[in-house]
Amino acid sequence: PKPTPTPETTPTPAPTDYFGQRVRDNLFMDQATIRLVSFSGGIDPARRLESRPAAARVRPERKSPPGRGVLAGLSLTLTERCNWRCRYCPRVRGTNTLEAGTLDQACAALFPYLSSSPLIQFCGGEPLLAFHLIRRAIEQLEKRSRDSRTLPRYSLTTNGSLLRPEVLSFLDAHRFALMLSFDGPSQDQERRKGSYRRLTALLDKLPAYPGIRPATNSVFGPRTVGTLADTIAFLVDRRVPEILVSFDLTVPWPTAALNRLSDGLRAAADALLDYARPGEDVPLLNLRRPPAPGIFVCPAGRDRLALDPEGRLWGCYRFVDFHRAHPRPDVLRRFCFGTVADFVRAGGNPDPRIQAAYSGGRMDLAQTRERPCAGCAWLDRCAFCPPAAAMKSGILGLVPVAHCRISRIVITERERFWRRAAVPES
Repeated sequence: PKPTPTPETTPTPAPTDYFGQRVRDNLFMDQATIRLVSFSGGIDPARRLESRPAAARVRPERKSPPGRGVLAGLSLTLTERCNWRCRYCPRVRGTNTLEAGTLDQACAALFPYLSSSPLIQFCGGEPLLAFHLIRRAIEQLEKRSRDSRTLPRYSLTTNGSLLRPEVLSFLDAHRFALMLSFDGPSQDQERRKGSYRRLTALLDKLPAYPGIRPATNSVFGPRTVGTLADTIAFLVDRRVPEILVSFDLTVPWPTAALNRLSDGLRAAADALLDYARPGEDVPLLNLRRPPAPGIFVCPAGRDRLALDPEGRLWGCYRFVDFHRAHPRPDVLRRFCFGTVADFVRAGGNPDPRIQAAYSGGRMDLAQTRERPCAGCAWLDRCAFCPPAAAMKSGILGLVPVAHCRISRIVITERERFWRRAAVPES
């Protein structure tokens, strides 16, 4: 028998990544059962790769109705251009914009693989710089949906600077979910000077467009996290139904900043206790009841695809951003499904090697520079976005230490919130 390594001789695991650069043969495919999806009709037993089954229970996958495709989401990254330079934005700006002919081809080719109620996301850059393409895509999709059981839902993420009345009327008519990037009191410093007043005026106008489902995403860093509670209170007062708080993971978070985060999130949670009653939705998405405990598995490439401005298909729009920031040949080779024409020629059956690469996006296969996530006590309550977490390091599967510390604070405050909500008022 081989001798048991002593603590002094135990090798330090290499950072987890999607490129096979792990200790010895400890690859993603050796860690879990990889299920290969045929986008034309669910999981195909004939295309299933078996390896060691995962010991921990993974969170359940979305199921598609019989006879329908399994694409629950399709993201269209219309352009690399953006009219703002937000201080913390990790995206690399470019000049490419999706060609109208490529968009038409994608809508026609991918429509048969959509589920019964797919979410169509319009992304950028700033997608409203290509508003004509949004109009064109919806015209194409709705023309096809009239003769099928598919009812697309639409979503737009924007900085809000180009939301003119005619654009708002269009979004209202097509019942868009509208995600506004808004940082509250830090807006003028972090995003663009003068934009705070414009966006607050816009938030006040949105109730006049009942077909639009508004939401906001506020990004905080160590310098601005002290405004978190005030920003949430401001948005709640304006009856924004969905408020998301995100964090800048490209910079170190000192202990003092983490303490301010904890205090601000707790103050916001205490102010939202009335929303924890049955039938009410807590507006702060970070506090909503989480899914049942289990290992988080990134859904990229499993039930969603993304089209980039050059006409290539990826598992998620975040991988489009990652490749722009880290344009290495191995990223393109391992995570790009090819062009729309390639997808059609494959009959909606993606390359098993690419799906195997996406299957590595699991919480139990990730690690920080300090330790693997698999042995962490918070494992079954934590989640991460592999490409977003790797935007600075370039190593997919390597989780920033700041992400771990922030996640523990958010989980702690969320669980405290629901414990308090369960206690009857005296």
